Amino acid sequence: MGKTLKLWVFFSVIIVITVVAFLFMNNFSDKNPLDNLQSSSGRWVQDENGWKAVGNIPKCPEPIQLGSVADLNQATSVLYPGQMRSIGYENTGGFRFDEVPNDQITVTAPIDGEIIMAARFLVDGEVQYVFDILSPCGIMNRFDHLLTISPKLQEIANSLPKPKNNDSRSVSVSPPVKITQGEVLATAVGLSKNNNNFISWTVFDFRKKNKVSQDPAWAEKHPVMDHYAICPFPFLPQEDQEKIKSLPAADFMSGSKSDFRN
Repeated sequence: MGKTLKLWVFFSVIIVITVVAFLFMNNFSDKNPLDNLQSSSGRWVQDENGWKAVGNIPKCPEPIQLGSVADLNQATSVLYPGQMRSIGYENTGGFRFDEVPNDQITVTAPIDGEIIMAARFLVDGEVQYVFDILSPCGIMNRFDHLLTISPKLQEIANSLPKPKNNDSRSVSVSPPVKITQGEVLATAVGLSKNNNNFISWTVFDFRKKNKVSQDPAWAEKHPVMDHYAICPFPFLPQEDQEKIKSLPAADFMSGSKSDFRN
């Protein structure tokens, strides 16, 4: 084999290895969308030490200020985040509405932000929607089990993977879609077939880990996202806070216990 041919083969192999490595890394990134949460102003990335901001990230108000997510005069009980339930540990909070139909419950955005991830899945044949709204300063609100969503959100949902039974894995929304505080996200929630009416709402603060995650035993047992989950109720308008205090806890096992209530 001549010297020129040997060099050509050598560089061809290098090119092939480079292309394969590039494709592998892109595929890995697609399988781990939460490793890099992109907004228009900057992004939040996850490394071995947790989440950190990259780019032009504004500061959050202190304390965090959240708007109402629903008319809590319709709510009948409260689900507290960060507790063991019959289905296992849940970082999700929310509200039950046992005295009104599903389609009389409106969900609104509690904060300005951008939809950066979404999913749709099936439960007993009904399509359920999940949307993650990331504020520029690092507060992420996740709404799950939305039933009838706004036209803006429906446009996003139309491009999501085909819904599968109980497969709520989210995919990135690119480019992110802007949402303003008070904007209607959904006009029906939960499962209409069995009149199971509830709002599933989880809030994460990527600026710092929560207090309970400082316990090594707890931290070892819980996935990293749980380390950033917070209880959002103290940051709601005062009227909503008072209403929540007057409502019973929805979960029969853990009641009002929450690992995220300081």
